[in-house]
Amino acid sequence: MKYIKEMRIKHYIKNGLIFVPAFFAGSIFEMQTLTTACLAFLSFCLMSSAIYVLNDLNDAEKDRLHPKKKHRPIASGAIGNNEAVFFSFFLMVVSIALVVLTCRDGKLPVGILLLYLFINLIYSVFGGKNVALLDVALLVSGFYLRLLMGSVTCKVEISNWLSLVVIAGSFFLAFGKRRNESRQTGAKTRAALEAYSVDFLDRAMYSSMTLSLAFFALWCEEKGSGYMVLFPLVMLIMLRYCMNVEKAAEGDPTTIILKDYVLLGLVFLLGAIAFALIYVSESLPF
Repeated sequence: MKYIKEMRIKHYIKNGLIFVPAFFAGSIFEMQTLTTACLAFLSFCLMSSAIYVLNDLNDAEKDRLHPKKKHRPIASGAIGNNEAVFFSFFLMVVSIALVVLTCRDGKLPVGILLLYLFINLIYSVFGGKNVALLDVALLVSGFYLRLLMGSVTCKVEISNWLSLVVIAGSFFLAFGKRRNESRQTGAKTRAALEAYSVDFLDRAMYSSMTLSLAFFALWCEEKGSGYMVLFPLVMLIMLRYCMNVEKAAEGDPTTIILKDYVLLGLVFLLGAIAFALIYVSESLPF
């Protein structure tokens, strides 16, 4: 059970971006594509868990002083240091093996996994999270690599507008997270927060949201006027997220989404309408 807790399974929701390219290309239900996407998803989940283990190992001393983080398996001593290193290495090996066995040309997917690992090592172990803007850029690159992983493994081209939606949207989420970290815990917990003001983070968050909505509108126009019905839903989802952030929620995207049932309902409705547009309406003879 301690290993399951350490893997942070609830954060796997972020890896759902891997399914996005195939879903919007209309090929997600092709058996080979779906199988490949699922295995790529599992592979990325295992790699992200391996990184969480390394993060907790690196931050163990600080986590023991935190009221919530002190209960994490490594910080509490339930998982020893050597045990944690072995567990992380095991997860990495299985993650890479899955991609190699799944993809005929596994070099690029493996490269994406290793780049994701490298970026996270820069972020956590080598202090990237303590450098303002670099910390956000590293987080955003992780989201984009998930999208790229789905494109490469499923052999589906990503729309440039859709890529920009994900990039701008990731900045929106990252700045929102930093905003509440700065408000709730203060700058002493992380050096990068000293460089941010709440006013700056507010402007950066809402600017990123505006850009993301603009890029999404352009993607809808590219797909066809019927897709514009998705725009108000995406706008409502982002505004609902902003309401949660403004209420001084934790700021973590996963926590906000999973705790807000209205937000979950809007996301489900968006997915249902997008599914109908892509997989039902396009197959009709009229």
